Amino acid sequence: MRMSLFLKLLRRQASKASAQRVDCAAIVCRPADAAESRVSPPPRALAVSAPDRAVLGNRPPSCARGLLCDLILGPPRRNPWAPPATALLDLTKKPRARFAEYYCHWLPGDRCGARILPSAIAIALGLVGTACSVREPAVSDARPAVHHDEIAESLGARSGWTAALVHDNGNIGIWTNGAVDCYPQYGALDAFGLDDKGHCILLTSYSGKWTPYQTVEDGEWLGSFSHVDLDPRRPGREIYTGGKRGNLYQILAHPEGGFDTSIVARFPAQEIHTSIGGDLLPSRPGNELLIFTHAGNVFDLRPRASEALGFDVVPLPKLGGRVREALLLPAAAGEAPWIAAACRQGEVLLLRMTEGGGLESRVIAKELMGLGRIALAPVRAGAPLVLYVTRDDGVVLRLERAASDEWTREIIYAGPQGPRGIVAGRFDADPAVETVAVFGYSKRVELLSRRKGEPWTVSVIFEDRDKGHWLSCAELDGRNQTDEILASGYGGRLVLLARIPGDGLPGIPSGPEAPSPRSRPAPTPAQWRRSPRRGSTHHAREDRRRQSR
Repeated sequence: MRMSLFLKLLRRQASKASAQRVDCAAIVCRPADAAESRVSPPPRALAVSAPDRAVLGNRPPSCARGLLCDLILGPPRRNPWAPPATALLDLTKKPRARFAEYYCHWLPGDRCGARILPSAIAIALGLVGTACSVREPAVSDARPAVHHDEIAESLGARSGWTAALVHDNGNIGIWTNGAVDCYPQYGALDAFGLDDKGHCILLTSYSGKWTPYQTVEDGEWLGSFSHVDLDPRRPGREIYTGGKRGNLYQILAHPEGGFDTSIVARFPAQEIHTSIGGDLLPSRPGNELLIFTHAGNVFDLRPRASEALGFDVVPLPKLGGRVREALLLPAAAGEAPWIAAACRQGEVLLLRMTEGGGLESRVIAKELMGLGRIALAPVRAGAPLVLYVTRDDGVVLRLERAASDEWTREIIYAGPQGPRGIVAGRFDADPAVETVAVFGYSKRVELLSRRKGEPWTVSVIFEDRDKGHWLSCAELDGRNQTDEILASGYGGRLVLLARIPGDGLPGIPSGPEAPSPRSRPAPTPAQWRRSPRRGSTHHAREDRRRQSR
């Protein structure tokens, strides 16, 4: 009955528009991203009036079941792809089918003052929002993640490299990432990602497949991450993470699965940007954890001496600005290690805890531009200590410590503005080649290389779909002799970059990779409905069963 009234109303208004040459419009529905889905179903049209756009407002209305209307002006014309009216809506079949996001485009024409009733628009949008069904496989605008049961998707890295999708977070940016040994019983390093909505995502790998586990949900971005045995009342090491809201979380991963998550400290009106843990003061039993906030405040987190759970927060001397990244430098046994920090105010600092609750600080480089990230070159016996630092204007600095404990400064790259990630490691089969990777607002992961006595060269090894924010280095693929890189940022993806299998292993044959899921046919709606949801208990149980073999 509703369908009949709706079609009659549309035909009547369409005939009026044709007779009076009204400012006519059509709502054209199509998949959000046909290029990604490789499916181009014919658009679908509904006749309504452009003067009634006021009913919808200037911003795209969000209809029920994930329909998105984007109003775009254009001339009136008959839609050559429009299906019969009876194919526009299906009010009776498959009420629980998976719905895709659609864009609804206005196509108005010359203004003649005639008007179609606002009720027609309201009825059309209401019916579309509640009853529109799709006969072709469609794709949501929130970019889908790789299924756990698929080999990691290839993302098209440059020659000599592979790029595999570890996790797709949709439209939510991943600001910090890294490798962590969360489940030693699996025999491989795990990964983590901290995103813009306050999620701390832990990921375990199994033969190229990654399973995500969500722990913290803080509501605002998370930025700091430390894995350290700080709490003597907990077995093994704990994870500590915090962010914009000033809440510091403790996460305990159980070997049999599951997590204990709790807030152990609060820093009201202060953003936690960085933390670093370890044996920072050897004269004191146990490990230490330092918390750096956006205002330059530094706090020492100490477990309470009593049996009760909890921590004491002890303030340390304040710094001149925000610490954006910090790392531990190697130290002799029994000595307090130095902490190298890249600061927003343009300083590279060396920090060290002292007896009595002090914090020793030294400036080894002062720049006229804010500093973003810092990386440590692989430590080799007899070789000097080397740091790499990014400046906000795109300059990459190399700082080398001489025998006299003085630091020499060298500019090694003047690249795109906004570098937001830097790592140093063995990224070339020849260990004598010095290599550094940079990632930032250019969306490109760039590899800087230099052989001894030769100038620096730059090459692009990967380009993400949006701006980059973080890089980390770890050994995550043993099929080569080089290190791997984890990249993440505004694109919402965590990507693993690795040299091709066999690189640096002369005389060792390597087999071809499994075909990418991109080359496989798109799943049908029936297959979607039969498959369990991503991140479901079913998948977690299956992955634990496989890993226990």
